[in-house]
Amino acid sequence: MNTRVLRPLAYGLGGLVGLAAAAVLIVHVWSEAILRRRYVPVPEPLPTAPPALVAQGYRLARLHGCLSCHGEGLTGNHVIRDWPVGDIIAPNLTKLVRRRTDEQLAIAIRQGIAPNGRGLLVMTSAVHARMLPEETAALIAWMRTLPVSDGEETPFRLRPLGRLMLILGDFRLQPIAVTQYRTMMPVDLGPEHALGRRLTAAICAECHGPALAGGPTPHADLNPSFGDPGNLPPNLIAVAAYTLEQFRTLMRTGVPLSGRHLGLMTEVAQDDLRYFTDDEIEAVHRYLVARATRAAQMPASAVSPPPPLIRVADTTVTARRCVTASSCAEVTLAMPRLSVLTAGNGSDSTALAAVVASLGDSLRLLTGLQPGQPLQQRADSLVVRLERELRQKRRAVPQWDGGFSRDLRVRVLWHSPAVLTVEVVESAFTGGAHGDYEASLRSYDLRTGHRIAITAVIPDTAAIVPLLEQGFARAKADSGASPPPLATLLFPEVQRLPVPVHFGVVADGVQFLYNPYDVASWAVGRTDVLLTWEQLSGKADRTRWSGNR
Repeated sequence: MNTRVLRPLAYGLGGLVGLAAAAVLIVHVWSEAILRRRYVPVPEPLPTAPPALVAQGYRLARLHGCLSCHGEGLTGNHVIRDWPVGDIIAPNLTKLVRRRTDEQLAIAIRQGIAPNGRGLLVMTSAVHARMLPEETAALIAWMRTLPVSDGEETPFRLRPLGRLMLILGDFRLQPIAVTQYRTMMPVDLGPEHALGRRLTAAICAECHGPALAGGPTPHADLNPSFGDPGNLPPNLIAVAAYTLEQFRTLMRTGVPLSGRHLGLMTEVAQDDLRYFTDDEIEAVHRYLVARATRAAQMPASAVSPPPPLIRVADTTVTARRCVTASSCAEVTLAMPRLSVLTAGNGSDSTALAAVVASLGDSLRLLTGLQPGQPLQQRADSLVVRLERELRQKRRAVPQWDGGFSRDLRVRVLWHSPAVLTVEVVESAFTGGAHGDYEASLRSYDLRTGHRIAITAVIPDTAAIVPLLEQGFARAKADSGASPPPLATLLFPEVQRLPVPVHFGVVADGVQFLYNPYDVASWAVGRTDVLLTWEQLSGKADRTRWSGNR
C-alpha cells in the first residue's frame, strides 16, 4: 500500500492510542485523588450493649446486611469480582475486630471512616448511622465473640471501569453518603410510627433511597441501576397495595403480589429480611401505609417536586510537605462545583453565579489567599505556610514529632429548585490539647442568589426557642435515656438558649448548628438540632422554601 496512505493512518492510529492512554491516566489520577481523601471523624462513644441485645447479634447482622457482604461467619467475601471494575472485598471481620478498638469500629460502621481517615467504599454507613447506638454496640460485642477464621484476603483493587464509576458517583465514599442521608430522613409520622420509621430508615433505605422514594436518588453504597437504567428501586408507597399478611409474605419470601421473582429484593428477603420479627413487620407495614396515605392526601407538587435545577460536583485537593517521616504539614480543601441544568422557578445562571461568588469569598476569607486562585494552588500555598509554622514549633519544642493539619470543606447538604444549603467546616491541629473546629450552615435563594435570612423562614424566632432547647438536650442524651437538664450542658451565664446564627433549610425542616464554645464547653461538642416542618407548623413559611411542601 502507498506510504502516502499508510502514514496518515499510522498517525491517526497513534493519536487514538495516545488519547486513550491519556484518558486512562486522567481517570486513574482523578480517582486516586478521591480515594486518598482523608476525613476527620467525630467522637463515637458507645453505650454498654445490653446482654439480651448482644444475644441477637446474628439477627442484627442479618437484618443490616453484614453477612450478605462479609460472608457467613464474617470471614470476608468478594462483593465485586469483575476484571473491568476490580476486586472489592468486604474484609474478614473475625480478624479485623482484634485490631480495632470499639470506637474505631463504630466510626467505620456509622461514619464510613477508617482509622487512617480514609473514606470507606461499598460500605453502607449511610444507613448504619441510623441504627440505635446500642445496636451498634451489640453488633461489635457479638463480632468479638466469633472465633478467628481464615477467609478472603484478596487486596482491594479498582480497575479502569471501577475508577470511572467512582468519578461518576456510581460508587460513593461513605462520609459523603452519611452527610447526604443525615438531611434526607423518611417523614416523621408521630410516636405511634417511630419503630416503623426507624427500621425503614436503617434497613430499607439502603436500596430504596434515604427518604424511601426509590428512583435515581443517592443510595447507600453504589448506584443500583448501574448497567441497567430500568432497574430502579420503587417508591415504598407501593406497600399500600399490600395487606399485612401479603406484606409479611413479601418480607419472608420475597414473593410479591404478582408472584414474579424480584431479583435482588427476593434474594435479600430470603437471606436477611426474614429475620424481622412479626411485630417489626407489622410496624414497618403500618408506617409505610400511613406514609402512602399522607402522600395521597398531599398536592401533586408535594409528592413529585420539581427536579433540582443545578448539578453539584465535589472537588477535593490535598497538599503535603514533610519535615521528617512522621512530622508533616497537610492541607485539604474541598469545594463544590455548581452548574445550571435547566431554567425555571425564576432560577438562572446569574443567581447561581452570585452563590458561587459568595462561596468563593468565604473560601478567600478563610484562607487569606487571592480570589480566583485555583483550588490546588491555594492548597499548595497554605501547606507552605503550615510547614513554616511546623518548623517553628519543632525549634521551640525539639521533642515535638507530630504533624500539623488544616482541613477546609464546603459541602452541599441539600438543594431544591428554590434553595441551596451548604455546610462549611474548618478544622485544624497545630499542637495543644485539641484541634480547632468551626462549622457553619447557610442557605441561598436560587431565585435571587442572596443568602436567606432566618426571619425570611421563621419570622418570629423567639417562638422556636423552647423547641431548640428541647432539641439541644435530646441531642446530648444517651440512647434510651431521658435528656439531661439543659442547665448542666450550657455555660452558667447562658440563661436561655439563643437562636444560632448558623442554620440551613433542608428537606425535613430547618437545621440549626451550635459550635463548641458558642453556648457550651468544648467537651459538649458540636450540636445539630433539626426542627421538622411539622414542629414548625404555623411558625415557618414552609410553602416558600421546602422542596416537599
